Amino acid sequence: MLGHRLAGTRSPDHAARKGGARFHFEYPGSLQGFRVTSGGAGAGVAAELNNVAGHSRGGTRSLAVRWPAVGAGEQVRLTTPTFFPLADGFGGGYGLHGSPALHPGQRLRYAVSADAGNREALRLAPVIAAAAEQGVRHLPGPPLTVAPGAAAEAAWEVPETGGEPITEVGLQFAGPAAGGACYLDYLGWDGVPRAQLGRPGEQTATGRPLTREQPWRRAWADGVDLFEHRARVEDFRLLQNRGTGLLIRGDRDWRDYAFAATVRVHMARSGGIGARVQGMRRYYALLITGDGRLRLVRRCHEEAVLAEQPLRGRPDQPLRGRPDQPYRLILAVRGPAITGYVDGEAVAAVSDSLLDGGGVALLCEEGRVEVSEVSIGPDLPL
Repeated sequence: MLGHRLAGTRSPDHAARKGGARFHFEYPGSLQGFRVTSGGAGAGVAAELNNVAGHSRGGTRSLAVRWPAVGAGEQVRLTTPTFFPLADGFGGGYGLHGSPALHPGQRLRYAVSADAGNREALRLAPVIAAAAEQGVRHLPGPPLTVAPGAAAEAAWEVPETGGEPITEVGLQFAGPAAGGACYLDYLGWDGVPRAQLGRPGEQTATGRPLTREQPWRRAWADGVDLFEHRARVEDFRLLQNRGTGLLIRGDRDWRDYAFAATVRVHMARSGGIGARVQGMRRYYALLITGDGRLRLVRRCHEEAVLAEQPLRGRPDQPLRGRPDQPYRLILAVRGPAITGYVDGEAVAAVSDSLLDGGGVALLCEEGRVEVSEVSIGPDLPL
């Protein structure tokens, strides 16, 4: 599509015919990053993968996978990356910064058909791979049975992974044992995540030493001077020497959602959370300042303060009102309505439509900010 834009020509609207699916296979020869792997007790499956004409309800092409007979306990997986593979993008040298394309809570949808020559029904399921420090674990979805020559469409809400980033998505076949062929018409997802985005719970419970290269940390695009990895209590400890640094996650397709985190501003000019983040200088943010104020701001290259008030304490908690105490912040964006909450109380509500979509961020301006209990969802409890 970028090539058509640069040339001033109109790109073929292939994906629109399949509901805007991310993977639609309408370009001849395109495999869109899919590959075949195997799992189970066997020695592996020699499968064939091709972009072919036909076997599509809403388009003209599909992705064909064919495999020979498989042994007992063997599985065939057809997957494509959604984040850096565990062995790549980590370690020294030139690092890669990015965010997983798929998150828990999003709705995965796909369409398949079974080859008419199959000797028995296909047994398949959607599958994701979640990256932990010890390796990758595969999480399958609801099983689906497709008779020879039949087609099926299905959807699946991606499950919570406990903070582990999703590195692959695709289909998992448990048969037929005699071999077979399947055609993937399309695969895609929509909606905003419903997920915990902090340190995996298992890691917190075991108290294992933290490292810079753990997959959950790499799921955030690092735009701060130091994303401290030795923090023991809080999930995130951000340090910024000059200006405002951001840890960013998500993409432009996220529109209406609530983003929450517990934030402590420790000797910083300001710190907080951001929504509809489109880069280092384009976002909405709910901030606690070092001089004890709450600000709801819009940054579109230049910063505009949309709402501001003193950081108030509560009679039952005499230390409240000080910026160096932990506060539960929620920033909700729905259409033009931008609302900020502190400890369950709405403190700012404005209407602004300049930024219509984007990811989330943790912000630190000149100092140190500590953050824990980070989550996102279509709505969150106050």
